Parts: sequence; C-alpha cells; structure tokens
Amino acid sequence: MTFSISSFSKGLVNSIKNKASQKSLKLILSRVIQHNSLKLWSISKNRNEFDRMRRVADKYLDSDNISEELLKAGVSALVDSEEVLVLSDISDIRKPHSSKLESLGKVRDLKGGIINGYSSFNSVAVDFKKKQVHLLSHETYSNREENHINNDELKEISKYISLSNEDKSNDHGEDEDEDEGECESMQHPKLKILESGKMVNLNTVTSSELTKINTKLKEGLPASVKITHVLDRGFDDVGVFNLIEHDLKNQFVIRLKKTRKVRCENALSDEKVNICKLNNQNQVIFNKIIIKSKCYQQAKALVEWGKVEIKGKSYSMVRVALTNSKGNKIFKDPMMLITNIQLSNKNDAWQIHKRYLIRAKIENVFKFAKETLGWESMQVRYYSSIKGLISLCFFISAYFYAIGDRLSEKEYIVFLAELGEGKGKVTRHFILLGIRNMLIHYSVGRFFEENKVKEETKKEMEEMSYGILEL
Repeated sequence: MTFSISSFSKGLVNSIKNKASQKSLKLILSRVIQHNSLKLWSISKNRNEFDRMRRVADKYLDSDNISEELLKAGVSALVDSEEVLVLSDISDIRKPHSSKLESLGKVRDLKGGIINGYSSFNSVAVDFKKKQVHLLSHETYSNREENHINNDELKEISKYISLSNEDKSNDHGEDEDEDEGECESMQHPKLKILESGKMVNLNTVTSSELTKINTKLKEGLPASVKITHVLDRGFDDVGVFNLIEHDLKNQFVIRLKKTRKVRCENALSDEKVNICKLNNQNQVIFNKIIIKSKCYQQAKALVEWGKVEIKGKSYSMVRVALTNSKGNKIFKDPMMLITNIQLSNKNDAWQIHKRYLIRAKIENVFKFAKETLGWESMQVRYYSSIKGLISLCFFISAYFYAIGDRLSEKEYIVFLAELGEGKGKVTRHFILLGIRNMLIHYSVGRFFEENKVKEETKKEMEEMSYGILEL
C-alpha cells in the first residue's frame, strides 16, 4: 500500500465537516505539491477553483488544527524511543516585495537587513538513537499584529503600573474624580492587551508552543521516555531554562551567546563563557572531518565541561573548540552549551555536543519548505489565511519527511526519485519532482480525453514537444 498525501492528510481533511470544503482542501494540497507554490491564483486552473481554495484558506486553515494532527502522528511514531529531542527554532517568512498584506511585520534578510515578513516558531522531534525527523508544530506570528507587545513596550507598561501604584499610595482622597480621569488618559495603549492574557511575542509563543508539545508528548509516550529540548542562542534566557526544567520537567541543551556571563566552580566573580575556567577537558583528533564543504585532516576537538552558576542556579556547561592540523581555529569562537543534564565524564560531555549538532535537522526542514515547496510564496491578503497557508506548507513538509523514513524501502519511491531526475539519488527533493512529473503526465492524458483531441492532432503535438528533447 502506498503512503499518499491523501492518507497522511485524512485526519486534517476530516476535521472539516463541510464536504465541499474538504474537496477544496484536497485540491490545495494537490496543487501546492504539483506547483511547489502557495500562490493560490497561480496554481488555480480558473477563477472558480481560486475562489474555492481561497474560501477554505480564509475559513478552515487553522494552525492549531494542523499542529494537532502533526502531534498525533509524531507521538505515534515516537512511542518506542528512549529519548526524544525536541528541536525548536524561529524561521522568518520573508516578503520583501509585499506591502499590503495584513499584519505584515519586520524580519531580517539573509544579510541582516530589515525587510517585510512574518515570524514562525517551529518544532520537530528526533529519536536520539534512530535520528528520524517528525514535524510536530508550527505557529506564525507578527511583530505588527494587534496583540504584539515588544520588550520596550513591556518596560513602559511596567513603569506606568509602578507610577500608578505609587500615585494611589499617596492619594488622600482629594479630587478623586479628577485623578481618575487623569490616570485613565495616561493609560498605556497596550495595557489592556497585557491584562487580557492575549499578548504575543517570542516569549509567549515559546512558552505556549513548548507547553503544548510537552503535554501531548507526555500524554502519548511512556513515562520512561526522556524529553530533551535543543535550542539555539536566541533562547539563551533564564526564563526559558526555568520553563523547561521547572514547569515542563524536561531536559534541555541550549547554545549560549558569547556575551553570556557565568560563574564557574571556585571562581570569585562572573566571567564570559568563552574564557571562564572549566574543571574538565578531553581532546580528540579526527583523521578527516568535513565542515561546510571543506575537508580538514588531523583536526583537533577540545571539549571542556564543568559546573557553572547563572543567577544563583547551577547548570552544566560544555565548551567545544576546533582547530586544524596547524593549531589554527576553525571557528572564531568555541561552541558553548548549557544543560540541566548531569555530566559525570567525557562521554557525557560529548553526548551533549552530539545532541546539539542534531539541531541542524530543523534547518534542513526550513530549507526544504522554502526552496522546494515555496513556503514564502503566498499572496493572500488576510492574516488568518496567511497563517493557515504557511502552516499547511509545514504540514506538507511533514508528509515528505514521513516519506523519508521509507526512502529505500519501497521501489515506487525509488522510481519517483528517478523520474524527478535524481540520477540514483533518492531524496525528498527528487521525489517531489517525480510526483510533479507524474501529475503532469496524468493532466496531459486527462486534457486529451476531456477535449476529445484527435489522434492525428495528438501525434502532431507530441512530435512538436518531443522534438525539443532531441535538440
């Protein structure tokens, strides 16, 4: 039995009760895969098809429903794991040439400049032993949406609340109505959003997403399965450490910023993480390693580890530095990792480093979604539709990663990759191209049938087309 997008999306499609809308959702899935694009107008055959797909995008594409289906599939695939790594990261959905999209925010381009776009928080799970990737959850948000409150605004609100409380404590009841009116006029415009609990920013999205994922994993996995969150430098925050360790009762491995200060064992004061003295070290020589397509022979890796304190709380820290055969640094700064996992020996330290290196797998998911499926190509105007389509593309990516577990098992997948001009390579990219070519073949046959094209005319069309191949 083939593992089709139809079977993978059955739960999502069935979550829509309207039969016509179910068909329209299936149509969107088919068209996105066929055209590698989220541009509904471009992938539609006619105005009627476009209107059908747009209505579904506006009304039924809900990121919570999509994540719910992904979490169900992910949990069922991870039940035999000993340790699950939850890799979470932000990916910017860049729209540099758009200006009229609803709640269009600001993000960074690849050179660090500020451009238009949306932010997305994404999580995938990896079995630490088997290394298989399962996409879990996605949430799109914007720093220009109505409920967004940035750190500067939070400081302003906090200052306002402090001043307001101070005024109340000094109030002796005189001119009460006048004071009340003055206080109301001074009220920060986003105070009501904060009080409502609907505030949106990186901190709130991180907390809600990790909590949601943790709840589903703990409900569906055996109690013996360890859950470890692996995060990049953007999450070097004591609040995130406390969330994962104390609220979620999970493990974490997080890369530290080089500006982070810690107090190492026996130190009298805090020092930067790249220079503080750690009590343990181990060196390994690699005969050959490849980093960013460059080969290094007799490269040395020095791992240091030990206990550190941040704001009075104890953690384990691992620092890894790479040098070439001449002793020159391969990277300007060492990799510095913090964890709440206890480290007893050099093997434990290297395992922390190994866990973090697996984080690269989520970067590969982003690359596949953007370059192969057109994750950033949507052109609908309304924010709810934009969020829905971005989430749906993440869902389709999950399907191709689920196929990835079967890459070498099924003959039809190998042939699809070959049809996609894989030349012996069986990858998600070539499988998708093979599916596209199959769909083109199918649509050509259906075109001939629907338009009752005569055999003579068909032959002339084929001769003209095949002639191009012979050039």
